[in-house]
Amino acid sequence: MHNAINKMTTEQLLNNTWVNLLFMLGIMSISNGAALALVNFDGDFLTGVFGYLIGDIAGAFFFMVIALYIYRSIKFFSSNFG
Repeated sequence: MHNAINKMTTEQLLNNTWVNLLFMLGIMSISNGAALALVNFDGDFLTGVFGYLIGDIAGAFFFMVIALYIYRSIKFFSSNFG
């Protein structure tokens, strides 16, 4: 697996939709955690950011797993029952 990642060029990574989606989810999780910590959290700022960040990352992970299974199911059914 590590060799497959090393063989990918920068252009292939930039054109990969899943990598772009993960990158955007990471950036949005950080910005969402910071904004919500400023607005809603009364304690330490970093504690609030990390709390929201963990929730956002967990949600993004489960979203990606569900999206992957939906994508593979559509691909499977379209190729077998097409």
